[in-house]
Amino acid sequence: MRVGLITTWNTQCGIAEYSRFLAAALVQKGVTLVILGNYPVRPVPWSSDGEKVYRFFYTGWHDKRGVDARTLFQSVEREQLEILHLQYETFLYPPPFLSVLRRAAQRLPVVVTFHGPDVPADFPCQEVACAIVHTPLNAAIIGDRNWRRVEVIPMGFPDRPLMPVETAREWLRRRIGDGKLWLGSRRVLCSFGDRTNYEAVLPVVEELLEAYPDLIYIIVTKPERAQKLQESIRNSTLDEHVLLFGRYLPVDELFTFLYSADVLLLYYPEFGAPGVASSAARLAIAARRPVILTAVELTRDLPAPFKIPFGDPVALKRRIINLFEDDNSKKDLLALQNPLIARFSWEVTAQKHLAIYRQSSL
Repeated sequence: MRVGLITTWNTQCGIAEYSRFLAAALVQKGVTLVILGNYPVRPVPWSSDGEKVYRFFYTGWHDKRGVDARTLFQSVEREQLEILHLQYETFLYPPPFLSVLRRAAQRLPVVVTFHGPDVPADFPCQEVACAIVHTPLNAAIIGDRNWRRVEVIPMGFPDRPLMPVETAREWLRRRIGDGKLWLGSRRVLCSFGDRTNYEAVLPVVEELLEAYPDLIYIIVTKPERAQKLQESIRNSTLDEHVLLFGRYLPVDELFTFLYSADVLLLYYPEFGAPGVASSAARLAIAARRPVILTAVELTRDLPAPFKIPFGDPVALKRRIINLFEDDNSKKDLLALQNPLIARFSWEVTAQKHLAIYRQSSL
């Protein structure tokens, strides 16, 4: 099957990461994939892994905003595409895109994945062969539209070989040197991404230093966020206990950071659109380290044992200490992770997509 994937690509974007995971899994299933992507002003330093990419649209994040319909339709003909699959968020695509999508649906089947609950009033719902969402709640939210078909396919979990803590820490040691932040056998917390409320976590980490004076807190976030955090910790007691990386890491490199931790912490504040799931939480669970999440909208679809209330620093501190000290608590959490990864792996996700493509092409 020959599929055109309309998506952000080779850029710093959660949908782009989702698309790369899905693309790799589909190629493993024998799908011939053509990427119809955006043209980022500052592309991240990895490529499309040899897959063909046509620059089709510009997003609102960049200087230009618009779509190149001619590129889309020429690509459909040149590559003999059998189906188009759009990864959709309202903020990514300019208004003229919907008329192009409607024209495309007249030529070949179009499948759309909605990564959020917003569907524009003029979205060509009847022309779409299938609407895919990640959660039953999002299916209910968009369900009052006149769709031909709606399917729930949860986000996939990467199924990666587990790296021992010692191996990951040795890799980091070679990267950062033997200075004051050398990890060795120290207790290590790790958070990553832009949604974690680091400002709420840092005071708890400071309190934990009384019991764990060698504690290290690794933060991986975007440069501007890292700069602000650095300013706030530079003259505090945390200065020698925070390892701050202010750049967007390719997934392989990010996982090495995750593998180096004793506990992974995604302390999300109380925001997030209904029906939207956290891809970062899935990356954390896939690292097979004990995970702490907050019980907010972004984690609604994940098991309760991973979660604590947001806005409760006492509960956060208690859970961290529990996972540091109680091997049974760690084992209980880890026992939940493998079944989740197996049940919702990208291989399983790709197989469900392939079934939809085949049914939509009939």
